[in-house]
Amino acid sequence: MKIVGFFIIIILLNINTYSIAQQKNSSKNKIIATKKFPNYWYGHWIGKITWTTPKSDTPTLFTMQLIIKPTAIKNVITWQIQYGDSLLDVRPYTCKLIDSINKHWLINENNGILIDLFIIGNSAFSCFNVQGNTISNNYQLQANGAMQVQFITSNTKAIRTSGLNTNNSPTVETFKIASFQVGTLLKINQTKNNTQKK
Repeated sequence: MKIVGFFIIIILLNINTYSIAQQKNSSKNKIIATKKFPNYWYGHWIGKITWTTPKSDTPTLFTMQLIIKPTAIKNVITWQIQYGDSLLDVRPYTCKLIDSINKHWLINENNGILIDLFIIGNSAFSCFNVQGNTISNNYQLQANGAMQVQFITSNTKAIRTSGLNTNNSPTVETFKIASFQVGTLLKINQTKNNTQKK
């Protein structure tokens, strides 16, 4: 009986520990979920991006900056992107709210090009075709306050079509992945704090 009682105590302790861990994870998830777009996204973000293609084993490394801030116009924000360390490739885009229920925004490149942006959780997604390529973008806020950026480029022309065109075996098209870019951006004040800690 003592052994049975001992095992019951161990089981109850494990259940209690698991419950506390779940509550902590749930609390963290709630905190992350409250970081609404665009307010929490405001700031000057900077970091390094790696660009890799199937033909290159060594990725190319470059600096990316993203400046998001409110403008004088309601529901219009800046979405300024800068590539490289110089000011030769600055893209002064703006971003406007289209549909608050579906969290649909529109990036205006101010050269006739418009890119639709959708907010899902702590991510901002866009997907568009240009010059024979499909580019899928994902900007995602991390729990530590950083922003992870991913750009996937694929060809718009399918390289393979398979399936039997039935309910159990629908037609499937696959596409060549041309390149992958990924990196982490930090707000300017985060970058300074990290430098001071070192």
